[in-house]
Amino acid sequence: MVDSLSRLPLKTIIHCKCVYKKWLDLVSDSYFVNLHLSRSPVGLMIYHYLEKELMGHPKLRILKWAEVKDKVNHHNLHHDPVMSLDLNLVPIFQDSQILLMGSVNGLICLWQVSAKSDNIYICNPITREYMILPRQQYHGKGYAINVHCFGVSLLSHEYKVIQIFQRVLILPLNLTEAEVYTLGMGHWRSLGHVPYKINGFHGPYLNGHAHWSIVVDQDSLE
Repeated sequence: MVDSLSRLPLKTIIHCKCVYKKWLDLVSDSYFVNLHLSRSPVGLMIYHYLEKELMGHPKLRILKWAEVKDKVNHHNLHHDPVMSLDLNLVPIFQDSQILLMGSVNGLICLWQVSAKSDNIYICNPITREYMILPRQQYHGKGYAINVHCFGVSLLSHEYKVIQIFQRVLILPLNLTEAEVYTLGMGHWRSLGHVPYKINGFHGPYLNGHAHWSIVVDQDSLE
């Protein structure tokens, strides 16, 4: 039964969860999730983003998950997306800026910034399920910019979010602090100081590692 269900499209599996309790238990198991991922076609998360209204057009914040169809001589992006979600219609995202911090195995990391909130969400846009990470506040001096990365460990298969508080116009650079949140642990763990100044607000995850563009390191100041 596990082998048969793991070959179904994701939307069909979601429907199966509502049919039979045993199927719900099967598809919720981590073994099934990993098996289904190994058999799923390659996909691409697309974020249509326009935070401000432009020439009369409303703000644009739409997530789409499109599958990549392999052919003999080229790759073809399927025109009919598996999923489309308009974040403007989500009540918790009203009146706030939403930044996409990363996407891994169909899960996405969103950073919500507004005058009233500063939250990090891990979402499954197809099932519409999400979790809010415990909020961390910067306790250092001066103003800090948050830098993030979302990925999964190749060894433990745990999903992790790295957050860096990067201080602005304050030296030395080793005052920059980093921490990591492992999904399921319930708390942030300090990684200590980071002797680099990093460019951008998020780094791409690739082959089990987080990548950032380093603008300045500690040695360049000496």
